[in-house]
Amino acid sequence: MAVKPFSFEGNTQYLSTGFEGTETNPGKIAVGMYNGMFAYSGWSALNLLAGELKNPSRFALKRDTNFGCHVFEFKKVSLS
Repeated sequence: MAVKPFSFEGNTQYLSTGFEGTETNPGKIAVGMYNGMFAYSGWSALNLLAGELKNPSRFALKRDTNFGCHVFEFKKVSLS
């Protein structure tokens, strides 16, 4: 079986204008990175909390996590 190596042939017309209209202000880039780190820290805290529970089924962790994810997705979609 022959494997074709990855090549850069094809639709390259968008590479020259790929970042057109984006922000280059360092302050806005820093705020965006901070927001991303804040979001990931929430998932880290959830995993830490789940690991510390002695009886996770008693606290309905799976149900509450699923409910929280659905509420988050609803808010995200409704705000965009």
